[in-house]
Amino acid sequence: MFKKKVINIMKACVFSDFEILGGKFMNKNFKSKLVAGLMTTAMLFSSAAAFAPVHAADETTQTNPSVLKFNEYLVTSEDLTNAPKVSFDFTLSVPTTTTNAGTLTIKPGEDLTSVKLNGKASPTTSVAFNGETLTSNNDNKVHKTDSQKYASKEVSVDFSDVTWPDPGIYRYIITQSGPAQFSDSFPVENNDKDKAIDVYVIRNDSNQLVVNTIVMHSDETAGYTKDALGNTTVIPTNDTTTDNKIERFQNTYDSKVLGFDKKTYGNQRSENDLFTFRIKVENLMPGTTYNYKVQPTTANTNVTNSTITTGDTETSKEFDISLNDGGSFELYGLNLHAKYTVTETVSKGYTLSMGNWSDAQGIDNNGIFDGNNNAITDTDLTGDARFGLINTKNGNVPTGIIFAVAPFAVGAVVLAAFIIVKMRRTAKQ
Repeated sequence: MFKKKVINIMKACVFSDFEILGGKFMNKNFKSKLVAGLMTTAMLFSSAAAFAPVHAADETTQTNPSVLKFNEYLVTSEDLTNAPKVSFDFTLSVPTTTTNAGTLTIKPGEDLTSVKLNGKASPTTSVAFNGETLTSNNDNKVHKTDSQKYASKEVSVDFSDVTWPDPGIYRYIITQSGPAQFSDSFPVENNDKDKAIDVYVIRNDSNQLVVNTIVMHSDETAGYTKDALGNTTVIPTNDTTTDNKIERFQNTYDSKVLGFDKKTYGNQRSENDLFTFRIKVENLMPGTTYNYKVQPTTANTNVTNSTITTGDTETSKEFDISLNDGGSFELYGLNLHAKYTVTETVSKGYTLSMGNWSDAQGIDNNGIFDGNNNAITDTDLTGDARFGLINTKNGNVPTGIIFAVAPFAVGAVVLAAFIIVKMRRTAKQ
């Protein structure tokens, strides 16, 4: 409609009173009418811009003004390949008080039962991750380091069926809750589980109350500020610093690494001796894949990368690995409060001890060594763990026998010679 009006004005101003003859404009008033037409057009565009939504850099631009769409981001370390099996719940509510917004008031939301979350008329919905391939591709909506990976899911909040009593700003609160058992392994960004959703309702040219735009704020108590023209209207400002506009919930998987190194010492050790370990991890997340790496020796480039996967109701796994002297093992993606036990099969005359690498590498290792069972256990993993498993084999090899006997042998020979000489002299006399 707007475009059609502009075209009609241009036609009236430019083409109404002139003719094109021989490629020349014959109307004397052409220039003045052309200028008038362009000025009118500019005024119309300026007026339209004043009433158009101004979107912030971190604000979702919606194709349907009555539907808000935002992403739930799950950020992980670079050591993971697939997203863990975890779900996040979202609940929509309305505040009980109004918020001052200059000459306007942010009112509590209306008709909550008519709002649709992910297509269903319900104040709650869930977003589930289950083994999706993680990516490190850049996305200007997710906040992560270059080495981190992530997966994302979309959440929609549809206000199309809500009946609005008056124009104004209507506020809803959306709250995220994490998995009950592993919530501290998935902290939400800035510990901000509540966000405000402001719906801007206007009366259109047809005298209908319609949604003009929707803005989500990271702060559920965010106020309203004037726009760039100084007008306090229902058009949201583009001041992201003041309004804390955002278009995401983000949780980071605070995963941990279990690692250990094999060392051998002693005069009877063999670099070819192979040591076997049983690794048991418990309190794991069901339906989740964990990566691990085995490097048999320091010089061996034949590194084995493998995985263990818990079933849908399984929370523990056991598996075996083998290492030579200088070998190492690392298991990635463990959730907080996991439990591990590493047991070595000690044989061939070796003894086992534990070396704590925490001082040298800054590792918070709380594993307890059980010498009777040749095992290291930590019942509550709260940080990365790394330690050394040291095997020692010595033998009592006698050394220096000839050098020890020689002085006595020489003395005996000298003494015998002296006695013989003495006896001969006595016999002659």
